[in-house]
Amino acid sequence: MNASFQDRLISLVAGSQPQWKSELARQCGVSAPTVIRWLTDGHTCAGTLHLHAIAAYFEVPARWLATGDGPERVRTRRSH
Repeated sequence: MNASFQDRLISLVAGSQPQWKSELARQCGVSAPTVIRWLTDGHTCAGTLHLHAIAAYFEVPARWLATGDGPERVRTRRSH
């Protein structure tokens, strides 16, 4: 069984810098509470534009983030 969008996002934020929520919110053009909702509300998923911004932030394929299909291929993160 594939993990959900929420599960994949949670796995990406594990070990992130403390300011990741505000940085991700700024990159996506949303509020920090929206980012928290993506993590905590199992029925909430980021829209297409936000999904691509999240994938870019964590340097993972948007397709993997959205569906779990394909490799995660996390590269070494650059400093944000």
